Formats: sequence, structure tokens, C-alpha cells
Amino acid sequence: KRMRTVRCEVADARNLATVADGVAAVVVDKGTLDALHGDTHKMDMLRECSRCLRPDGGVIVSVSFPAAARVRLLDMAAAELGLQWRMRVVSDGDPMFGHQAVFVTVLGRHLDEVMEAGAAEGRHELSENVLARLRRTGSLLEEELPGEDDRLTLFDDDTDASADADADASVPGITPER
Repeated sequence: KRMRTVRCEVADARNLATVADGVAAVVVDKGTLDALHGDTHKMDMLRECSRCLRPDGGVIVSVSFPAAARVRLLDMAAAELGLQWRMRVVSDGDPMFGHQAVFVTVLGRHLDEVMEAGAAEGRHELSENVLARLRRTGSLLEEELPGEDDRLTLFDDDTDASADADADASVPGITPER
């Protein structure tokens, strides 16, 4: 009987030079995508992880904090690296209603076959809803795109000082200086 082994490496995730091409069945990322700054470093990491994957169905499993930009990054990585990806939102409820969540993402080649072989669960309503919202609005929390009324104006230049005074007068406890 063939023994399976786990090989752990301590290295810069953006340069896994000590790991040969195509040798890993699974690469696990626990928070590295959260820790790296900027899409360039994150893409470097995903490129290295992808390079290490076995060509016959190796997968990258990533566990991270929920972030709206993650979906765009995964789409970009999948297109560049020829990968597919699936995400599960793990939570007691929708983050839109204050529930904490984590994203568990699986990326790989031939992912449909890999997921089928592992008897992966069917549809997951929370994940579908959150991902649809992220794609539609770019937000974990908002159901619709922001409108003109949602624009922040606190630090905008306003040449009409009397409008500022009138606005201040309507705030309880603030008396405008005259």
C-alpha cells in the first residue's frame, strides 16, 4: 500500500522555488491572500501555487476573510492560469445582516471532475446569494449599486458657506458661528 505524505514548506508564497512543478495534489492557503498587499503579490502567489499543482486535477484550497475584491481577483487568476474556481461562504447567516463569514475557495484544473469525484454537495443558497450580490454591486452588504444620494460629501469643497451654516443649524447641539 502506497503511503501518502504531507510536505510542509516555509517560504515566500510568491516564490516557491523549493517546490518542483506539478507535484502537489493540494496546496492549502490559510489567510495568505488576506495578508499579501495588492493584487500583484496575490497573483504572484496564485501563479506559484498553480505551478506546483499536479496537472491531473490538483487543487488550491484557500480559506480567507470575505472581501468583495476577492471575486474579481479569482476571476482574473482563473482566466490567466486556466483554472476553474468554486467558493463556499461559511457562516451562520448572510454577512449583509451582520453575520461573520469566511470564504473557502477551491481552484484547480478539471475542477468539475474533481468536485464530482469527491461527491461535493450540491447548490448552496447562501454562497450563491453572496456571490451574486458581489458580482452585481461589488459589495458584501449592499443589495443595490450606490446612487447619487449615497455619495459622501463631508469633505467636499463647498463655495456656499451659508449652505454650510444652514446645515449645521439643523444638527441638534450645534450652533453655527455667525
